[in-house]
Amino acid sequence: DDPAEHEIAFSNESVEQCVLLDDILSEYPKVSVISVLQCAGNRTSRDAKASGPNAFSGTIFEDIKDGMVGNVLWEGIRLSSVLNRIFPQECAAEQSSANLMWHVIFEGDDEYETSTPLAHVLKASNDCILATKMNGKPLTPDHGYPVRAILPGVAGARNVKWLKSIRLSREPSDSPWNQNYYRKADGSHIQKLRMQSIILSPEEGETITCNRHDDKIHIKGVAYGVDSSVCKVEVSIDGGFNWMEATLLTDEILKDDSVGSYHGWVRFVADVDAGTIKDKAIVEICALARATDSNGNVQPQVSTKQRGYLYNGWSIVQFKRVKN
Repeated sequence: DDPAEHEIAFSNESVEQCVLLDDILSEYPKVSVISVLQCAGNRTSRDAKASGPNAFSGTIFEDIKDGMVGNVLWEGIRLSSVLNRIFPQECAAEQSSANLMWHVIFEGDDEYETSTPLAHVLKASNDCILATKMNGKPLTPDHGYPVRAILPGVAGARNVKWLKSIRLSREPSDSPWNQNYYRKADGSHIQKLRMQSIILSPEEGETITCNRHDDKIHIKGVAYGVDSSVCKVEVSIDGGFNWMEATLLTDEILKDDSVGSYHGWVRFVADVDAGTIKDKAIVEICALARATDSNGNVQPQVSTKQRGYLYNGWSIVQFKRVKN
């Protein structure tokens, strides 16, 4: 689809207008937002191990581990600016009301459809955009070329790719993806993600060979918050009896145009003293990580069951350490 010819249909309950993507992009300032994009079902296998079967159990998705997440520099235009211009009355009413009045229904060229409350999209600190670039280059086809919705801190399924229509509705989308999936245990629609820390190295089941003089356990990973940034990550190699604060590599975070808190992840590293196991030639180790955000929220040991979605218990990696 040529971006110059791609149209987005905007509609409410009574009116529809189609606007060329190029015309939309030419009307509004370009902005950049660094944001994690994560599947709501990420870590569902850990959820099942921690608290028993969930909605993913027995399906082809039951083994989803930590990998359905990425961190991207997105570029585009603010979605709130576009909606305020096209739907001024609805947006004004939403912003002055204490109750949710409207939902934004996004539909892609593949006919996938879902929705998010208009109040969330309009809130400046949520930094929702219509994205056309990722990491400085045009979106690739598998990432939504030529335009997609990016809603930082919201479940990946709401960030619709190949966007062809945006409409306002008094009710959430009635598509099967919205009605049958991405729901919490109480039946409500999943929107916001949860704070996470994820150990990336060592990997689960890996055998680490180290020098016999090395008395440290080297741990690396990423962490990210929702609504507030991660300010601390702690790691443990003794089941959580003792915790060591990791180093957050905040200096490598790029500046963007976010109005709200930083929406991306931060890498962390820790060299943990091996303690009583340092002289053992071969040892099985279980490494743990937990994050704390700037509001004082601490990542739980095991998170509340939400049908297998949104699991954010401590990151757990079991591996073997062998000394030369």
